[in-house]
Amino acid sequence: MTKREKPPEVDHFLIHCEAESNEVGPIIAALTRMGVKNIGYELKTDVPTFAGNRSHAVKAEDFLVAWIADHPTFKAIDAVTHFREHDRTDGACYTALRVLVAKGTLKKLSSGNYTRADVKALASPKTPAKSTAKPVEHERTGREEIERFSRTRKTVTVMQLRELFREQGRNDGSVSPIIDKLLNEKALKRVGPGEYTAVKRKKTIKRRKSAASPPPHLNGGSHAGETING
Repeated sequence: MTKREKPPEVDHFLIHCEAESNEVGPIIAALTRMGVKNIGYELKTDVPTFAGNRSHAVKAEDFLVAWIADHPTFKAIDAVTHFREHDRTDGACYTALRVLVAKGTLKKLSSGNYTRADVKALASPKTPAKSTAKPVEHERTGREEIERFSRTRKTVTVMQLRELFREQGRNDGSVSPIIDKLLNEKALKRVGPGEYTAVKRKKTIKRRKSAASPPPHLNGGSHAGETING
């Protein structure tokens, strides 16, 4: 019994190309004349958008989910600030908040506060204990620290500044409001999402006032009350 030989392999190619609508007809006609069969095409429509309607690879909902991983409880304005730092709109943030609340990922508290659903609420004591810890005193204010830190580097990021504030025992939630003030005062300049650089200020040169002219009697002039005899 002879063993059957395996039939030779035959290669096939599926060729793709893109063309404008006015080019489709001539291309199909040319392929048909070449003997090409099973010619197919797919219609794609590009929808123009305004410059302000910037699209992002990551949906606002997923973008917020990644942020709340490190923020179990937060205020809505903090999430909005995070969106602004990455060139996202306030409306996208509030929509993402509503979606996550509807899905049960977040819980909405009073006064615009939110918490992750997996965070267990701690029962507050009947009589709040007074804190005996003394507030940390700093040589510089938070604003001065951000200005000093940004001048020592080519660029700084929000994450770097927040880490710096935590190391110094400062409230890292105050970083974004301080940055907004410095941006408005043009002391900082945004160079990328969440990345800033210090703006060098022009030095003002004060002119020294010229010395006052000496009194006439010290400048070769006549003395008061002196009589000149001929």
